[in-house]
Amino acid sequence: MTLVLLSQIQGLFQRFLNTLSHNIKLENNQQVSVGASIGIALFPNHSTDINPLIDMADRAMYHIKHSGKNGYFVHILRNNA
Repeated sequence: MTLVLLSQIQGLFQRFLNTLSHNIKLENNQQVSVGASIGIALFPNHSTDINPLIDMADRAMYHIKHSGKNGYFVHILRNNA
């Protein structure tokens, strides 16, 4: 994965999270907030098959959930993967 692509992905998902982070005012004047934990795996960089891509994105999502939530994580391939 090139650094340009990684930078574009990070910018896109950071803007997405920033949009979600605004409080929402309900009709009864109660305010709620929304967050997201986003796991990212890329075709064809990480795999050309759907099931491994979903598995990698799922593992990346759980990585961010265990790191404090409300963020994104791009799956990183290890040399032995």
